[in-house]
Amino acid sequence: MKNLIVFGAGDLGKFIVYNIEMFDNEYNILGFIDEDVNKVGGELCGLPIFGIGYLQSNKIDNLCIVIAMSSPTAKEAISKKLNPYDVEYPNFISPNSWLSKGVKIGRGVLIYPESSVDFETEIGDFVTINAGCSIGHNVTVGQFATLAPGVNLAGFTKIEEKANLGIGCCSIQKIKIGSCSIVGGQAMLIEDVESGRTVVGVPAKIIK
Repeated sequence: MKNLIVFGAGDLGKFIVYNIEMFDNEYNILGFIDEDVNKVGGELCGLPIFGIGYLQSNKIDNLCIVIAMSSPTAKEAISKKLNPYDVEYPNFISPNSWLSKGVKIGRGVLIYPESSVDFETEIGDFVTINAGCSIGHNVTVGQFATLAPGVNLAGFTKIEEKANLGIGCCSIQKIKIGSCSIVGGQAMLIEDVESGRTVVGVPAKIIK
């Protein structure tokens, strides 16, 4: 049995722990790691919360880590801090989601229940796809991106790394969503979003 540490003692981390039996693999959950000093030493879901120093002072065989954070920039920062350690990043994909044949998925991906991913779509490392998302065919989702519940992406949409898509936003076909951009909840994308932009509304307009 593999040992699992959940990096992030928050709501996303609780989702993993509360629903661990939903996923295919069996894990021995050692606890959480969090960088918030006010959380370290406490407990969540009956499990201890460690600081990142726990990895430095303990050699753990067959160690897996899930980065349980929704912020794309936080996921990237944590992945860099974990580079020195010999760990595996398993995917946690709900059996209540649907993935077509011909879908490519990286490592450390989290897919919530009731989401669908159509053929020839590519999902990068450390992507989070929340509940009820619909991802069309030939979509690209760059690493560290986060999709909130109910995101609906038409075919050939391209999402670059660290994009953050709000609840219920939608795209028409062949839209490009640039790196580090933010799409507001319920926004309708009918044109490309440049990197680093924040867009909201129907149709979506730049506000930042």
